[in-house]
This record gives sequence, structure tokens and C-alpha cells, in this order.
Amino acid sequence: MNKQYYVLISLVAYGLNLTDKFDFTNDIKWTDVFTLSKKHGVLGLAFDGFERLIKENTGCNNLIPKEYKLHLLGYVLNLEKLYERQKNVLYKLAHFYSKHNIKTLVLKGYGMSLYYPIPSHRTCGDIDIYLYGDIDKSDEILEKAGVKIYRDNFHHSTFKIDGIMIENHRSLFDVEINKSNLRFEKKLNVKIHDFEKIFQELLQQSQDYIEIGGQTLFRPCATLNAIHLIRHTGGDFVFGKIMLRQIVDICVFFSSRPKIDWQYVLHVLKNEGMMPFYNAIATICVEYFNISPDCFVGYTSNVGIANKVLNEIFSETHIIVENPPSIKEPKAFVSYCYNKSILLLRNKWKYKIVYKESMTGMLLRLGVKRILNK
Repeated sequence: MNKQYYVLISLVAYGLNLTDKFDFTNDIKWTDVFTLSKKHGVLGLAFDGFERLIKENTGCNNLIPKEYKLHLLGYVLNLEKLYERQKNVLYKLAHFYSKHNIKTLVLKGYGMSLYYPIPSHRTCGDIDIYLYGDIDKSDEILEKAGVKIYRDNFHHSTFKIDGIMIENHRSLFDVEINKSNLRFEKKLNVKIHDFEKIFQELLQQSQDYIEIGGQTLFRPCATLNAIHLIRHTGGDFVFGKIMLRQIVDICVFFSSRPKIDWQYVLHVLKNEGMMPFYNAIATICVEYFNISPDCFVGYTSNVGIANKVLNEIFSETHIIVENPPSIKEPKAFVSYCYNKSILLLRNKWKYKIVYKESMTGMLLRLGVKRILNK
């Protein structure tokens, strides 16, 4: 593995207190490491590792120019400000929805950040919510309140509050493109909609709900979170949208040793053919982030496939452009679809370790969806 990648992983693990050892050498190109960390959504964590390195090693004070360190500090302070803005928006949403008897489940993002030593140093994108089937009710109420709702994706609607983008999910997974996600959705349906069970768990496990300014939001119970994290990360890996941040989320979540129904999780992963991907991700967490192997029940270490996955994450060639050209530009649109299909076919091995379904069928559904959306 490229030394720069190894340094970044080690620095992040050090900043998260997952390890007490950082292999420091004088030939580390720190500006390159921090540039890479920003690209992969872990600059705040890398900065924490660097600060710890300086604190515990007095000879490291002059590793980077003072001006550059101030630049990094400014970036981290902006991360913290954005985090507070998102927190305030979540409070407003929870307050608004509670008046309309709508329960709010927070996916990824803010809920995941609470597993981190410094939550505000986890880079957050938009806010993802699930309203237990009340997406249409929510959109209608918000529109009456003057909020612009965008419905250009079956999987979710989007809107902005105070400049923060919110994705209001109709389902946990994209069930239009990948039909196996529909099976996932059905299997997890009980876990999502069994309110009585969730409330009983909330009484015993405070981490299953979040309070912001007296307003209550929910986050997935540990079992649902485990499955959602692995599946969603797998999808991002296949379609070229993955960053190191998703791997770090898995490290931090599983190393917290949440109360997971492992029998259920392994049953779902085995039935859906996802064990090879689970084995690879678990191996990365154990071998490179110093996570204890017993945090990943039932996994089989596979360093070969783990390195292949990790190298692919850092590779430039796996990235797929998310926004295709308009169908009103037929040549550009056809070229985009062709190039995307070729890229996916070349990376068929990735698809096979994540999805238990035909890639050809998925590509056809993806093409039809793009045309209909445009």
C-alpha cells in the first residue's frame, strides 16, 4: 500500500485513540497527507492525530509551517461551526415534526458522530432522516410552511433548512435500482416499524435516542445500524462514492461494542451474499485501525481482498460522476451511460461481493431510471 495512505490511516487511528503508537519518520510529506485527508472526509480526525503527536513528542513542533497549521485549524473550526448549525437544524426539525406527531429517525451523519471522541470533528454532509412512512405527510406540511421540496428521486425527497440540505428517505436503501435492497427492506421492516420493541430498547439503551434542546430524535438500534452501515458502505464502494470516512465510521461504531444481535446480522449478511465484503471491511479495521477482532463477530480474516478493497478506495479510477448530463444532450448522455456501464463491468468483482443479483438487470434499471428522471 502507498506509504501516504498508510500514514493517513495510522494518523486517523491515532487521533481516535484506537492505538497508542504512531510510526513517525522524517520523510512524511504532511501537506500531501492532509490534502488526502480532506479528500476522504477525515481531515478533522487527522488533525486530532497530529495534535496528539505534537503533544506527546516535543520534537515534532516544527513538522509543518505555522501558517499551514493555522490553515488546518481554521478548517477544523469551520467543521465545528457546521456541526453546530446541523445540530440546530435537527432541533428545529424535531420540534416541528413533534407538533405534527411525526417521529424522526436520524441516519448516518449526526447520529454516527456521537460515537466519536470529538463528534464535531467527523465531517458531515447533508442530514439524512427517515420518518417511519410519513415522508409524504412531511413534504406536504413543509410545503404549506413555505419550504421548497424537491422530489426528483424516488428514494428520497430533499429540502433545505437554514442552508442545510436534508434528505427525507422513503426507504433505507435504493429499492428501484437494486432489487436485493427490497429484500433487505422487508427483512428490516420489523426492526424499523416495531415501535413497541424500539421503545423498550430505548428504556434500556440510551444511545438509541438523541435529545437536542429537550427535543427527541431517534437513531437506529445497534442491530439495524450494523446492517445499514455495511450495506450502505458496500453500495458506495460498488458505485464509486466511497471515502475513507465510511470505513472509519465502521471502525468507530463496532469498536464501541454496541448491543448487536449478531445472530440476526450474520443471518442477513450470509443470505444476501455479503460475507466477503464484511470480511474485507472487518479485516481492514482490525489490521490497519487496530480494532480488536472480537468487535466483528463471525468474520474471517482475508488480507488479500482487504488490501484490494482499500487500494480501490484510494484509487482515482473507481470514481463515478454522480450527476449525468441531460437527456436533451443525447450524445453526452449516451456517452455517460456507456462509460459508467463499462466502469461497472470492469469492476464486476466489487458488485459480486456486495449484491446477490444480476448486474445486467441493475444496469438496465439504472438506465431506465436516468431516462425517466430526465
